Parts: sequence; structure tokens; C-alpha cells
Amino acid sequence: MNTETIKVVYQDMKPIMVHRVSIGAFCDKTVDVPVGMTDKIPETSRFLDALEKKYKEDHRLIANALSFGDYGKAGGSHV
Repeated sequence: MNTETIKVVYQDMKPIMVHRVSIGAFCDKTVDVPVGMTDKIPETSRFLDALEKKYKEDHRLIANALSFGDYGKAGGSHV
């Protein structure tokens, strides 16, 4: 019996001929399960990381903004 090519028949579908598939050397035997599907509590989330990045960027921009507190004190009083 030749097992290199077999015929697959399923309910009302037309039968198809399939060939043997070999698993490559780079295939991992253990499947990585996403953290959200396990009992572990995630340490962070992409949403919170994005909010934190925006918060830091906004505060950096505020810190670099010009200060107008000394604007009229540089000598001239013709404001």
C-alpha cells in the first residue's frame, strides 16, 4: 500500500488527493499560549504602555515650553 499519496473523501465534497507533509527542523514542539489565555496576571498592556508614553511625551513638551514669567523684566518697561 502506497501512503505517500492518499485520497481524502468528506461528505458531499469532491475527493482530493493529498501528499505527505514533513515537519521542518524549525518547528517547535511546544505551542506558545498567549498570556491572556493563561492564569497569569499580565504585568502591563499595550494600551497602558501607549498612555504612559503619551503622558511622558506631553510632560516633556510642557517642560520644554517657553516661560513668559521673565518676559517684561529684562529692562524695557514699554510694554
